[in-house]
Amino acid sequence: MAPTAQMNSSNGKAISFKAARCNPCLSEQSSSLRGVVAELMACANPDKPVVSLGVGDLSGHPSFRGAHHFAQFVADAVVTGDFDGYPPSCGYPFSRRAVAEYLARGVAAAGETATADPDDVFLTCGGTQALQVCLAALATRGCNVLLPRPGFPPYDAACAIYAIEPRYYDLSPVNGWEVDLARVKALADDRTAAIVVINPNNPCGAVYSRRHLLQRWRGD
Repeated sequence: MAPTAQMNSSNGKAISFKAARCNPCLSEQSSSLRGVVAELMACANPDKPVVSLGVGDLSGHPSFRGAHHFAQFVADAVVTGDFDGYPPSCGYPFSRRAVAEYLARGVAAAGETATADPDDVFLTCGGTQALQVCLAALATRGCNVLLPRPGFPPYDAACAIYAIEPRYYDLSPVNGWEVDLARVKALADDRTAAIVVINPNNPCGAVYSRRHLLQRWRGD
C-alpha cells in the first residue's frame, strides 16, 4: 500500500490521502546526475578521502557568488509587475531577440555570413527541458535515438518517457573518448530519428577535433 499523509482543510479537519508514487522513469538514479554521483560515492572506499567533481554547481561556493548586478535586474523586473503572468512557452520576444543577436555576433566573429532569427530561438528552463523538447519534436513512439556511452542520464529518462528506444554507441578511452564510428553505422536504421553528440563531452570532458566531427557526419 502506498504511504499516506495528512493535511488540514479550511474547516480544520484532517484529510488523509495516498502519496503518489514516482514514475520510475524519473527516479533519482535514472534521471539525475546527482543520483548517479550519489551511487558512485556510496561505493567509494571509506578509508580514503574522496573529492567529488561530479556536480559542477558553483552556487554552493561563496567565492563564485558575484552576480549582484544580475540579482538587481531580477528584483527590478519583479517590482514592475510586468512579469506576473505566464510567459510565452518559447520565451519572451525580447529575450529571444537578445539571444539571436548574441549568436549572430558569434557567427560574424567566425567569418560566416549567416544570421540568427529570433523566431528560431526557443528558450527552456535549463538543459533538461531542452533535451526533452528536442526528443519530443524529433522522435515518436517506435523510433530510436543513438546515445553516447558514457553519457548524460537525462537522455535515457527522456527516451523512456516518450517510448523511444535508446541505442548506445561507445566512446573509446584509448582514442581520447572519440566515437566508435563502426558501432554507430551498425546501430542506425530507417527508424533512427537522431544521434546525440555531446561535445565538449559530459562526463568524459573530451573535446572532439574538427577532423573527427567532419568524419562523423560524412561517415568516412
